[in-house]
Amino acid sequence: MCDQDQDVLWHFEDLKLLNGTDLPIFGGDTYPCLSLQLRSMKEPIRVLSGIDYWLDNLMAYVPEVTMCYHSNCFVQKHELVMNEDLPSLNDSTRSSKVITRVAQNVLSFLKSNTAEPGHTYWLFKGDNDDIVKFYDLSSLCSESLVEEYCEGQNLFTIPVAMLLYHVALNLKYNPIDEMATNTATIQILLNNCLKLLNKTKYPHIVISVHLMLSDFYIPNGINPASVQLANNALLSPYVKSDENLSISSDVEKSMFSIELENPPSKIIVMTLEEHCQKALYYVGCGISCLYYSEDTDQQLTMKKGRKTKNNKNKNKNHNKGCVIVEYNEDFKNNPLLNKSVAEIMPSWHNPPNPQDNDFWKQRLNILFYQKACLVYDILAKYYLAHKKYGKVIKHYCYSFKCWLWIFNTKFNRTIIGMLLKDAADCCFYISQNWDKVQQYRIELDTDDKCDLKIRSSLLDKFDNSKLQDFNLIPRNIESKEGILNAAVNCYKRSLEYEIDQNEKNILNRQLGNIYNKLSTEYIDEIITAWRIQSKITTSRLKWLLKTSRNYLSIGIKKSERSSDQFNLALLYANMGHLYRYTLDYLLQNNLSTTGFIKDKDFTKMAIESYEKGLTALGNRSFDQNIWDKIFFDVSTVTYNMTIKYKNNPPVYSKLTEAINVLLEALKYCDLENEVSQKSYYEYRAADIHDHLGSLYYCRLRNMDVDMPMFKTTINQCKSHYNQSFEIFFKMKRPLECIEVLMKDIAVDELQIESIKYLVI
Repeated sequence: MCDQDQDVLWHFEDLKLLNGTDLPIFGGDTYPCLSLQLRSMKEPIRVLSGIDYWLDNLMAYVPEVTMCYHSNCFVQKHELVMNEDLPSLNDSTRSSKVITRVAQNVLSFLKSNTAEPGHTYWLFKGDNDDIVKFYDLSSLCSESLVEEYCEGQNLFTIPVAMLLYHVALNLKYNPIDEMATNTATIQILLNNCLKLLNKTKYPHIVISVHLMLSDFYIPNGINPASVQLANNALLSPYVKSDENLSISSDVEKSMFSIELENPPSKIIVMTLEEHCQKALYYVGCGISCLYYSEDTDQQLTMKKGRKTKNNKNKNKNHNKGCVIVEYNEDFKNNPLLNKSVAEIMPSWHNPPNPQDNDFWKQRLNILFYQKACLVYDILAKYYLAHKKYGKVIKHYCYSFKCWLWIFNTKFNRTIIGMLLKDAADCCFYISQNWDKVQQYRIELDTDDKCDLKIRSSLLDKFDNSKLQDFNLIPRNIESKEGILNAAVNCYKRSLEYEIDQNEKNILNRQLGNIYNKLSTEYIDEIITAWRIQSKITTSRLKWLLKTSRNYLSIGIKKSERSSDQFNLALLYANMGHLYRYTLDYLLQNNLSTTGFIKDKDFTKMAIESYEKGLTALGNRSFDQNIWDKIFFDVSTVTYNMTIKYKNNPPVYSKLTEAINVLLEALKYCDLENEVSQKSYYEYRAADIHDHLGSLYYCRLRNMDVDMPMFKTTINQCKSHYNQSFEIFFKMKRPLECIEVLMKDIAVDELQIESIKYLVI
């Protein structure tokens, strides 16, 4: 058997035609030259099949064909048919004279019209058409484009590549009659175009193809906040090399349509992450090809310098044909999309003019980096939804650098502010999920290969002045305190760039929250040292107290400015914790408070802070959970103050002060609401009533019977004892009940003695 792929010089009438054929030709002693055709016994030989066999043999000078008939892949019989007998086969009868006449007319037409050497032509007959159309594909690109770039290369590949490019371009941006276009078809055309073109010789076309391919995976008009995939799958047709293509064309308008007839397909499941990685890959390929376009332009400039002025004027109006695609109006106001300029795709009917082509290269550069920013933003939001915060930080960094390149000298405060805010949010989420910090560190350090070319193109592009804001975004995660401080720095700079008052309120609210989290870290260190009775150096304790107060004060101002009552209550509560536990630690270690806050009462400041927190909430209905926590904290502090008077009874002159303290503590015993600390409140209330009764009894012992306040004091004393007894009895505390009863009896005895005195 001879090679399937061969060239045959066909003599037809008075014409000669060089044909390429892949017809298998067999030969032996008995049959030196014949072809083989496989046919199913169940299917008759149709007219078109018969013509196909006949023409194949005729052009390759094969005199006969062996018809091999099979049934379910088992050979049933062979039949040797002479080429001239093929017209008389059943179901394939036709006149060979008619076909010969049509062929002669077509070939005569080709001979008279294919006059330009090196040109590529396309002979086409549409479905149900009675005429055959003839197209010169080389008209899609000028001769100079082929000659000047095609040294050492097949001259026919460029027109074919340009055909594929133009068909894909028009299918994507100008579909005929709004015909629904199979995107996979366009991808096939573009990928085949890339196979035919050398990127070092045709970088301009290759760049355009890469831009279009990146747009298939992540379209330009997409909103990063609402990206969805249908069933999380992409239907991708797999087209074989012998697939039947139906193509129609209008050369004057340079518009094409292409349709696959019943293409086989398979489902390829692709996640949004994979879509983005593909888009970034093509963006990187396009950016890297811009390097070759500079070399090509230099070569073209040198060649054009040797041509006459008249030849230059022929290309004066080059690159007039372009397709302009307007962006979706719904997303124009989104600064991250930056869709104020229409996308321009070249038609490349003429080679690029180096003097004018600088604008195009600059525009393509911007389009590529805008696409990269869009994809990075989509990936960041995708990873944010999946709580992969290390990858979120990394992609915000990549997006930041791409925007810096786009801005160049024109700084965009809005976009930079938005990126810094998003990065700060991510830092906050990392601090909230600190138990997974090792995962985030791995994500941040893992290098993705899909966008390596993009990142390489941005190396050493900026000086330190342009990277001042970029450096605020952390590139590593060392400590929880460090990541919170990074969030603060990003929020503060974003606040400086923000002009919308509502957004400023949101940023102030976030800052207040971050300052609260930072102070919590320092307060927890003091609480931990107090609970496990460990030591903190005096200098460290002073720093913790000073820094925490400063952060809380700033946070309070930010929350007040943004009217964030919830966070304001938390900040005041933490201020109360700071004073309360600092005092506990000092008392535990026998340290004086004067060296920390001069002339200040820690307990009093703690109570005031808690009360301000309750005032910020307004009432319990605002947030029952937070209200109950702060209410219990202030109850605990005030109750602990009463214990001091119980262990060390005050002198008579200090009775009023002690009574006021106990009454204040009693006010913070919540006996009305069903709260989790109800039992604590009941015991504290009973104990305070018992102590108040004792203080009033002490006052009675120091009063004369005939004094106006004596009877009132007795009533107050018995009232507190009775309330204490009722609460203890309700709690089933018999020992405490007996103690209160004995004290109440003592009051009764004192009352009886007073009556005797008055009688006497």
